[in-house]
Amino acid sequence: STGAMVQVERRGAFWFAQLNRPDKRNALSEPLMGELLALCERVDADLDARALVLWGAGGHFCAGADFDRFQELMASPAPAGTDPIVAHNRTFGTVLERIASLPVPTIGVVRGAAMGGGGGLASVLDRVIASEDAVFAMPEVTLGVAPAQIAPFIARRIGATRARWLMLTGARLDAN
Repeated sequence: STGAMVQVERRGAFWFAQLNRPDKRNALSEPLMGELLALCERVDADLDARALVLWGAGGHFCAGADFDRFQELMASPAPAGTDPIVAHNRTFGTVLERIASLPVPTIGVVRGAAMGGGGGLASVLDRVIASEDAVFAMPEVTLGVAPAQIAPFIARRIGATRARWLMLTGARLDAN
């Protein structure tokens, strides 16, 4: 499908999906997350599926949260009921759980930024192929925001001690 925030193609028994918000370094908007959830449903229902390959358009995997949207939400009073930031975070958590539980191998091709939620997204994939220009980090800590949504997924992937160090320092990791 073209023109979507996640461009999806099935070739044989293999699913290929490209995050397609290159102007925003593939930041995680509500529509993009909705399309990722729909993709998970399609792959999960495909009994012939053998794998899912995920990458980002425009030289970056995923820059994480759409901070422009967060700033909009923070600038206005929270409506009655569920805070929209909480709803956004819960949706992203659901995306991570769904991808992690897919019954086929998942492969990420990471170029450029895999920051914050983008690093969380990479952490739930079974295998990650990173180019030399790939950068993994949790820069939200430099803004005083805890990477709480992705913390369990990162810790599961690289171990609690290393995950804690990265979360406390905001260090950037290259592909090596």
